Amino acid sequence: MRESGDYALSIEGYTNGEWILLDFGDCVVNVFTDKSREYYDLERLWRDAKPLSW
Repeated sequence: MRESGDYALSIEGYTNGEWILLDFGDCVVNVFTDKSREYYDLERLWRDAKPLSW
């Protein structure tokens, strides 16, 4: 994102490092440790969402 000139509007959780959220406005990026990813199970919450190709 930075290479294309886009910077996060907000970054949360960076000091803890278990779950980092980067808010780019139209795009939100979640970065998890394996343990946190399993605990929050976002795939289950978003299972009905329409897939998006990159």
